[in-house]
Amino acid sequence: MTNHTTSVLEITNLTISGSAYAQTSDGDTCYISVNMAQATNVAIGDRYYAQMKDNYPERSYVAKYIAIYLDVNHEETYIVGEDEDYYDEDGIVVDEDPQTTKVVTTQTPRSVVETVTATPSLHDIREQMFSILLDMDNSELDDMIIGILDVDAMSFVDVLWSVLNVNQIALKDMNKAQKGCYTKVQSRCMTLARAGKLVEASYTTHNPLGQSNTSLVYARRMEQVNPTLV
Repeated sequence: MTNHTTSVLEITNLTISGSAYAQTSDGDTCYISVNMAQATNVAIGDRYYAQMKDNYPERSYVAKYIAIYLDVNHEETYIVGEDEDYYDEDGIVVDEDPQTTKVVTTQTPRSVVETVTATPSLHDIREQMFSILLDMDNSELDDMIIGILDVDAMSFVDVLWSVLNVNQIALKDMNKAQKGCYTKVQSRCMTLARAGKLVEASYTTHNPLGQSNTSLVYARRMEQVNPTLV
């Protein structure tokens, strides 16, 4: 049985391929996949509260663990640069690093204006997260789902937003790629439940008119849920 554990990881190395390596609080090495590293935009010095599993035996000499989930919102997570103060020439705290501020005037060469790269918008970042999930291998996604559900039971929709770490979108407002991610996570949860790796449970509620509504919840262990199992 694969051993899952948690730790605060500090990013120590970034590879040319896009993956990363981190050190656990016990001094062991943990591998972070390309998709996960890109999704969280890891940088050397970042610290993440993470879910991990034992690495494959033939690769354990390189890294003892593989990260299966990085919690960017956890209180023990620290992103380099997020809490830093920047100062201007007079020593006054400013909102952004003055070294990165570009001033364009009428005297500025046209070529400079054309080479300024705009900061990606929140919309672009969110769309990138969906693209990464859509292209992710099923085995890697399965590990992430299992890691998330090790902590708490939830619906596949909640699993989706936990994987993406973005604000929720109503199904009716999703585009084709986003709906593809929605369906993919739903399918993987159902597949893992059929394989006996997840517990699938149903909750039925009734509104004042007596109409019933049944919802599915997934978990890793029976004690995490208290409904009628299906």
